[in-house]
Amino acid sequence: MEHEQSAPSKILKNSIFILLARGIQIASSFFIVIVVARYLSVEQYGEYSYILAFVSSIMALAYFGIQQVLIREIANSKTTAAQILGAAIELRIILSVAAILALCISMYVLQLRGMLLAAGFIAIVSEFFLAFSMLSRAVFQAFEKMIYEPFIALMNGIVLTLSIAAVIYFDRGFLWLFIAMAFANLVQLVISSRILSRKFIRPSFTLDRAVFKKFLKDSVVIGLGIFFYQNLFRINVLMLKWFGTIDDVSYFQAPHSLIIQLQIIPTSVALAVFPVFSRLMQTDREKLSMLYEQIFRFMLIGSIFCGIYLSLFSREIIALVYGSKYSRSIAALSIMSWAIIPLTMDMFLNVVLIAMHKQKYSVIYAGMTLALNFLLSMLFVPFYGYLAASYISVFSYTVLFLCSAYFVGRNGLFMHLDKTLLKMFITVLISGAVILVLKPISLPAAALAGMVLFFGLITITRIVTLEEIHFIKGMIRSIPPKRRQE
Repeated sequence: MEHEQSAPSKILKNSIFILLARGIQIASSFFIVIVVARYLSVEQYGEYSYILAFVSSIMALAYFGIQQVLIREIANSKTTAAQILGAAIELRIILSVAAILALCISMYVLQLRGMLLAAGFIAIVSEFFLAFSMLSRAVFQAFEKMIYEPFIALMNGIVLTLSIAAVIYFDRGFLWLFIAMAFANLVQLVISSRILSRKFIRPSFTLDRAVFKKFLKDSVVIGLGIFFYQNLFRINVLMLKWFGTIDDVSYFQAPHSLIIQLQIIPTSVALAVFPVFSRLMQTDREKLSMLYEQIFRFMLIGSIFCGIYLSLFSREIIALVYGSKYSRSIAALSIMSWAIIPLTMDMFLNVVLIAMHKQKYSVIYAGMTLALNFLLSMLFVPFYGYLAASYISVFSYTVLFLCSAYFVGRNGLFMHLDKTLLKMFITVLISGAVILVLKPISLPAAALAGMVLFFGLITITRIVTLEEIHFIKGMIRSIPPKRRQE
């Protein structure tokens, strides 16, 4: 029996590797978002955003919670990892074929023609490559060996960035942007698959059908929730295209994409703690409860800080990132900046629900929220366009967060944030007021003063203390190391 690394060392290293990978991903993603929006006209960017949202909304069927179940099952039983991976691949192939058929029918019904039809088919291929590369990366996470994540992210980022840059430099136009993305996802699939087969396991397709059915059942429950969640990020783009104008799509999606890109950071934290939470759920619920509360509080503070700065500096951010042709997106960013708070917290709470095996709740409330968003968009988008979509997005994400918090609390993990929320509200008011006063005088001074004041007040009011930080470190150190079952 081979000892694994100690839990604290492993968690720290895995967190660093994931954050490094996500940092690379953030850098390349932001580059793509900025240069594509600047390269294309407002109308073309709307079409580009629509095709991506349309294809990915249906290809989300191919994901269907498979990665989350794969991570959980391998983390609990590494001896059957090859069989579990085989089941995951089989299920992803079946769902991918179903999603592609659904997309072909949908494109025929919507009467996509010419360049948009070609872009749609290329986007389908790109999503197919991405779906299977994510399975390999899920295995790395299940084995808590995230050292390969930064390398894959770096290679993907380099290939994608160079490909997009070449398209723009040679002015190849709209369609070649989709070809560049498909090529980058193919490279990512090849690299991740080779690492998987050489360093980890090869899939076995001799799995007992009873185990496959259980895998399918768990994946469907998680997958429906993920499907609803992912489409909440896309529904307003589709509704703006169908009930608004193509320019509305651009003015909404430009700031919305920034908000979604920033979710890479909380997603990284959630992925790093997921295996630990899954283990503690079975071994030490008291320790899990304490760790949950501390991480919740830190993520809440970070998301509020980002919300303040995105909202109060929305004009400067839009001008810097997208240029003057997106000046109408300033109001949308000012509104949607506050969505980063419920999005961040819900991302974390969803991981907790999956670790609890209570993911069935997310299916219910995510589906209801998606339906509510659809209804509100039908009522308001035709009259108020992208601004209505901005408010509806914030409302929908907030509903998700409140529902997740309710069901996590109902299943035993409670939060006591009354005093903390009051202190945070006062901190936001004071910091925001100082920024607004100083902005006309000096933007750097306003940004720096707001930051110093925000974190200074958090320290003074003891929203977060050094003792709590040391407490988390000590708690992680006390998590017993896990042994290999191989």
